[in-house]
Amino acid sequence: MKTNAAIVEALLSVESQLRKATDRVDDQIQFYLDCCMKQNEEICQTLGQALGYPWYKNDQKNFPGSTDMHGVCVGEHVAESIASEAANRIRNVTRQRDELLVALKMWARSQERRVGPLCWCSEGDMLTRMQPEDHATACVRARKAVADAESLYGASELPKEHATSQSRIVEGYISPILVNKLKL
Repeated sequence: MKTNAAIVEALLSVESQLRKATDRVDDQIQFYLDCCMKQNEEICQTLGQALGYPWYKNDQKNFPGSTDMHGVCVGEHVAESIASEAANRIRNVTRQRDELLVALKMWARSQERRVGPLCWCSEGDMLTRMQPEDHATACVRARKAVADAESLYGASELPKEHATSQSRIVEGYISPILVNKLKL
């Protein structure tokens, strides 16, 4: 039979092992809490910037020395609440876009009844309407202009706005200098 001293010693050993295990679990819990808080802050900052929240750097009176690194002030928001705000904004913008598309289609139909079928193309900074035959010619002309520019300057040097598409003449702007060089 074990003596009381042996039992006490065994219990103290078990208690020591339990404390070490508890300390390890506490460390793991703290690690995961820190990860969750960091992730929450990163989500809030990303969405807050996209939603136009005020930057700390723009309020030097209340936040002296703050920079871009300090981010935006999201107040009491957490990731879930700011994500909900972003989702609501996306829904509203999508609804407004859909309403504008319906209005534009109705207007386009009324224009077609009045002057015949038209195509809409972006040319520079304006939206231009033209007859379908002219649209096809303009698209070919734009593709040739971009191909010529790529051969002159190299495709990697051209800004992305010089790309063409089937439904638009040129997505963006071809500079007057480039137009003169290509003799368009």
